[in-house]
Amino acid sequence: MRSGDILRLLDLSKFEQHRRVAGTGASMRANIAAMVLLGLLVFVATEDFSKLEQSNLCLQNSECRN
Repeated sequence: MRSGDILRLLDLSKFEQHRRVAGTGASMRANIAAMVLLGLLVFVATEDFSKLEQSNLCLQNSECRN
């Protein structure tokens, strides 16, 4: 086999597909909204785990403070 044939066999550009160009403004807003939602969910989970830990300590020490 010649080197040109090998290069043609190894050329993967025939399998590439062109990506559809999306509006960058809309996708950027969607990404920012997703990050804000994720941050809010992490904050809520942190607060819930904090309350759970506090109630667990309260049950172990029998000293409940509200």
